[in-house]
Amino acid sequence: GEIAARGSCNRFLPTIETVALTVLSSTFWPGIVFWIGWRLSSTDAAGDFSKAIGAGLVIVSGVFFVQRLLWRTCCGKGLGEAHFGWSPSSLKLIRQNLRWLTIAVLPLAFVAVVLGNQGRVDWDNSLGRIGFVGALAAFALFTQRILRTTGGVFQAIITHRQNGWLDRFRYVWYPAVVLIPATLAGLAAAGYYYTAQHLAVRLAATICLMMGVVLLRAVLLRWILVNKRKLAIEEARKRRAAQSEAAGGDDTPAAELPASTEPDRNVAVIDAQTRRLVEYSLAVAALLALWFTWVDVLPALNILNKFEIPHTTLTLADLGLAALVLATTTIAAKNIPGLLEMAVLQHLPIDAGGRYAVATVSRYLISITGIVICFGALGVGWSKVQWLVAAMSLGLGFGLQEIFANFISGLIILFERPIRVGDVITIGDVSGVVSRIRIRATTVTDWDRKELVIPNKEFITGRVLNWTLTNQVNRVVVEVGVAYGSDTELTTKILLDIAQQHPLVLIDPPPQVVFSSFGASALNFADTNVFYVAGMPPAKDAQT
Repeated sequence: GEIAARGSCNRFLPTIETVALTVLSSTFWPGIVFWIGWRLSSTDAAGDFSKAIGAGLVIVSGVFFVQRLLWRTCCGKGLGEAHFGWSPSSLKLIRQNLRWLTIAVLPLAFVAVVLGNQGRVDWDNSLGRIGFVGALAAFALFTQRILRTTGGVFQAIITHRQNGWLDRFRYVWYPAVVLIPATLAGLAAAGYYYTAQHLAVRLAATICLMMGVVLLRAVLLRWILVNKRKLAIEEARKRRAAQSEAAGGDDTPAAELPASTEPDRNVAVIDAQTRRLVEYSLAVAALLALWFTWVDVLPALNILNKFEIPHTTLTLADLGLAALVLATTTIAAKNIPGLLEMAVLQHLPIDAGGRYAVATVSRYLISITGIVICFGALGVGWSKVQWLVAAMSLGLGFGLQEIFANFISGLIILFERPIRVGDVITIGDVSGVVSRIRIRATTVTDWDRKELVIPNKEFITGRVLNWTLTNQVNRVVVEVGVAYGSDTELTTKILLDIAQQHPLVLIDPPPQVVFSSFGASALNFADTNVFYVAGMPPAKDAQT
């Protein structure tokens, strides 16, 4: 816990170990209770009452395990505080209320289950119902104390997410969470005991599901945080290495040295993309799990499968599935670069251009796959549209052949990689740095910070000079004219001093100054070996 709580911790292994230890330590006593109950209920010679006790112990062991897992997670310097960064005051509040909840709920649930399985209906409808109602009432009180809008866990949550949907709808979800178990207790007391029992089973499954989602989200966010720190440290090391290489081992201050020519990873964007994708995936998975949990109990949820769209064979469920697939495709295609960077690409020896190519191709594949699945959900299969697609392809091939040529050229650029993001290139009379490679065109930023959008076809069919394809070091020639009669040796010394002292000029290979020609009114000298790291041309600065 102390290692993980440090802001410099960039390893995920301590979190995995803590999760494993938390689960194992939470399993010991509930496992013993489960084993005793299983032995009592599975013995052929056992009577009905013994089997009822065994069934009660099995159910109680599950409740006990959930309580122990939550308790261990909320311990001081434990998983919640040290690894997930949860509020210590909120964790203390949960621990305090878990004590009395465990003492109250476990005996009541045991009584309700045992009397429900022993075969005596009168006992089940009297003492069993009392235990059931008491357990639900205790749980309702627990949720009221934990999730109250002032002083509870909710207050710590909205501190970080003010004006979020939890904050805006707190007067809707908070009464619902408290009243659902209280309502089930009232139904059981009013005589609808069987219905309340079945709904309580679904409610327990929902609670376990939500706890699992919350814990899984916390673990994934911890993984994102650790990888974010790794990326930040790696980028800092790359910048220092590039500065040291550019300095050539001299004592030039690091602030005056050129930054790395490889486009730095935008760690903040990668973190935001990964978080959005993880949270969206968990939200969709939770909604689908809730749907399958309650769809058999609440027949109203099946109305989507019965309501058909007029003049079609589609139902509202089909439209909802298509909309869900489309939304998932959009979110995934937009945020997949961040997840790929954190999960895969940072562990591979791939430069910035290669990472960009992998992310772009992944976006294309996700988009195409999502569109195909979306049309399939709407009943539009390939067999129904193949002739239409063939006719449209023929027409588009003539009318939009340039766009298709640029699209294919973009794919060739991404796979063959004659140019990459961050390369310094010259195409025609345009020189600059490749900043983006899109599906139709590539953006080049020149030295005046103007962005030129060039069709991809130009890079495949035309001549392109890539200054940094295999080597980041380049040479410029700086010409200087001095008046006739000037001291040529002093001129050569001054030009060499200027070149050697310039922060962008490399020491190895060293700069050289030569007399080049007699001008109309000046003696022309040239710095012929001015080498620099590509991406930060020093020619204009050196001339000044």
